[in-house]
Amino acid sequence: EGYNHVTSAQWKLVNDGSIMGAQSFELVSPILKGQDGLHQLAIVCRVLAEQGAKVNKSCGVHVHHDASDLTLNTWKNFCKYYVKYEKTLDSLMPVSRRDNNNSFCASMLGDDGDVKARFAAIDRATDLQRLATIMCGQSRYYKLNLMAFWRHGTVEVRHHSGTIEYEKIAAWVELTQGLLEKSVWLEATSTVNRGPSVHGSDLNSVCVTARIASQTTAYYRTRQLAMAA
Repeated sequence: EGYNHVTSAQWKLVNDGSIMGAQSFELVSPILKGQDGLHQLAIVCRVLAEQGAKVNKSCGVHVHHDASDLTLNTWKNFCKYYVKYEKTLDSLMPVSRRDNNNSFCASMLGDDGDVKARFAAIDRATDLQRLATIMCGQSRYYKLNLMAFWRHGTVEVRHHSGTIEYEKIAAWVELTQGLLEKSVWLEATSTVNRGPSVHGSDLNSVCVTARIASQTTAYYRTRQLAMAA
């Protein structure tokens, strides 16, 4: 198909001018849910590999999580987690996806990288529109794209590098979904929105917060070491 943002009931290939390469395309999934969704993803990754599909540094993995019923405080919690953990999440990525190195997934840390200042700015948001302005200036080209809510009813995570490897994508879905679910849990279990703390931003803290499986934690420890080499 031509370039479009229509949510489809099937997998589709679309043109994308941001991808380098003469025979380039973006593969877009339908809405995937649970184990069946992961099973579909595994099949598609296998077929891509069998057909000789390749990625380069202009490619990215964009994950949309359902945000249709999130409260403002849950949005704030999720944004705070991303600000708090961005540097650690960067350490799991190639250099091309870190800091402000990629114009299609800019940093959430603001001009000075001050986490406390960003937390304070997030707290000042009185509605989702204002929060989106604070976090990404109404642009979708950030590691965490809040603007996806008005088009798809989702929050989009654009941070991850391009891949056709199932393990990488499934682990990233688990991690980012876990951070979102923890954001929901904080809102549901507290009469006063405590929100995430600015302290403890190492990989272990990320994995504990997201409540990911032990094998996924082990995968990310290995990946962090590989990315540092």
